[in-house]
Amino acid sequence: MRWPLRYFWCFVTPLFFARAHHLLWRWGAPYNDGYGMTARSFYTVEDEVTSISWKEYPKNWKIRLRYRLPFLLAAATLTALCCGVAGRILSSKARQYSSRFFAAAAGAALLIALLVAIVDSGTHFGVWRQATVYGGLDSTIFMVRNVIAPLAAMTGVFSVAELYLQRSAARSIKLEQPLDN
Repeated sequence: MRWPLRYFWCFVTPLFFARAHHLLWRWGAPYNDGYGMTARSFYTVEDEVTSISWKEYPKNWKIRLRYRLPFLLAAATLTALCCGVAGRILSSKARQYSSRFFAAAAGAALLIALLVAIVDSGTHFGVWRQATVYGGLDSTIFMVRNVIAPLAAMTGVFSVAELYLQRSAARSIKLEQPLDN
């Protein structure tokens, strides 16, 4: 029973990455506004990526990849924060299932919100050019409800599953030890 615990984060990290990429893509994927491709986020500068037509987008894999790259980078960053920092470090001291879930989920939500605030501050102060996430009440509520809350809940569930595997491994080790008479 020791092997699932040893490789637990190796199994759940790609799942988390895929879900984070999916949620981010649903939040800010390009769409057709009637005048061509429009990127909702990560692109505000006019270049060949944002100036192609809707008919060219499905045909050109390089352009599709350039649209996906910022989302892949953001998903990797969120995966490192949630699975690494919140899932492993912040919740490691909690011994009950409910407190473990809360520590991991709250830590992940706070880390994601802090990361988004740092990115928006960089945009506001002119460090880089991109659309802001916390642009208005509607976009903030949508981001919290559709991206931050599901990723935080996933972090909490994975952290509780790790605690369960730790406890079941400890029980199996206890059962395997011979009784001393």
